[in-house]
Amino acid sequence: MSLAFSIKQCGVPIGAAVAGILLPALLLMMHWQWTLILLAAGCAMFAVAFQPLRVHFDAERTSPLKVRIDRLGAPVAAVWRNPRLRELAISAATFSFVQVITITYSVSYLNLEVGLTLVAAGFAFSSAQAASVLGRIGWGVLADRWLSAPRVLGIVGITVSVLLVVMALIAGTWPLSAIIVVVTLVGLTGLGWNGVHFAEVARRAPPGEVATSSSGIQFFSFGGALLAPIVFGTLISLTGTYATGFAWLALPPLWVGLRFLFSRV
Repeated sequence: MSLAFSIKQCGVPIGAAVAGILLPALLLMMHWQWTLILLAAGCAMFAVAFQPLRVHFDAERTSPLKVRIDRLGAPVAAVWRNPRLRELAISAATFSFVQVITITYSVSYLNLEVGLTLVAAGFAFSSAQAASVLGRIGWGVLADRWLSAPRVLGIVGITVSVLLVVMALIAGTWPLSAIIVVVTLVGLTGLGWNGVHFAEVARRAPPGEVATSSSGIQFFSFGGALLAPIVFGTLISLTGTYATGFAWLALPPLWVGLRFLFSRV
């Protein structure tokens, strides 16, 4: 089951990897405003192209349900009351926190502080995204065939913690190949957790409540993602360096990884 969810989650990093290669090149050829317009046009084109597929995917929809404001928080409350799901809620927030910061700030860090060119930093970013595709599939296979999902998530958390410390130590004197290897390994771990985590949510959810549990977990996941730029941006402002921010960023996944490895839930 972990592999199936992992494959499903590969679309986003593939798109991000393509963007990491194309956007720096586009920015060298045109103003950033035109780059955004080009991206918007591409999104609109795909939205129109996929409209005929709605007939197939919407075939099993039930009659419209009435949205009740007082029930919107029910999935979140249900997740938090369940110790097995609460552990996943905390880990989802933590991993999303790390993932968004890595995606948002890695290129700026490599370009502005380490001294790489924008194209080289974009290539490193794309390498991390491509590695996350392989990571999602690889971690899924590992969780399905050899280790349990919590053990895999524990390994991911501890490994990405170590790699973030190494990333914080990157200097402009390092060979470009070494920098790319470090950033790629961060992508393999810190961006590759999603599929295994989703599968574990489905496994721990009460019978008949997979959708409810998943939506509740997503609340915490997106909560971590929303807080990430605020917290990391503030940390950069206070310390004046990206490297210090990445060093501190290593602590949350280390804590989550150890919890998964030694958890008895």
